[in-house]
Amino acid sequence: MILFLFGEDTYRSHLKLAQIKARFIDASLGDTNLAVLDCDDKTIAYDQIVREVLAIPFLSKSRLVVLKNLLSKASKKLQEQTVGLLEKIPESTVMVIYESEKVDRRTAIFKKLNVSKSTQEFKLLEPYQLKQWVKDQVSSQGGSIDNQAIERLIQYIGNDLWRLSNEITKLTTYNLQLTTDMVDLLVKPKITANVFDLIDAICNNNIKKTQQELHKLLDIGENEIYIHTMIVYQFRNLL
Repeated sequence: MILFLFGEDTYRSHLKLAQIKARFIDASLGDTNLAVLDCDDKTIAYDQIVREVLAIPFLSKSRLVVLKNLLSKASKKLQEQTVGLLEKIPESTVMVIYESEKVDRRTAIFKKLNVSKSTQEFKLLEPYQLKQWVKDQVSSQGGSIDNQAIERLIQYIGNDLWRLSNEITKLTTYNLQLTTDMVDLLVKPKITANVFDLIDAICNNNIKKTQQELHKLLDIGENEIYIHTMIVYQFRNLL
């Protein structure tokens, strides 16, 4: 079995990988048959991958081999070698190919892996999904949050589930009833360099530069309400 996990939302893909490893360790009574190889480590060689994949399970029915960042960090040669290995994986080995960074969809190995029924792409959550995710996270920590506070939290942080998770933990530690005032008090907005450039152009009354920077932000997918919120936030700080 080959599982392929990738996508921009590394928070949810990382959580999925952690769940797979935890279930395997519980079922196998330990991590003796678990191997994790990260191609970000340039010392990882093809022979090492082969040994882990073809190894016979020890006092268990199966082994779990996690190969990280093969498509984003490994050399082209190592990728090509691994494509051939995929056909030789024994039934006793479960292989998880996990990508924590953006991958090139044009490569042969991606096309081969992406047709698998066991492929899971973790796309960034849609706005309505993100709002529900925030609500669920707060609820899982025993708290509650109103809709305005959810909107403000998303405006300040965006679609970064790693930081959202940390901020929700901080907020619920402070008070289980989350409000907009609490978000304003405790959460520092994520402000991109382009937002600073836009505000600088506004302060200098440079209309042409302002228009250029605004369109840059819109072109990379920033929300209009987020842009407005950041401008207001910065001017409040200046005042």
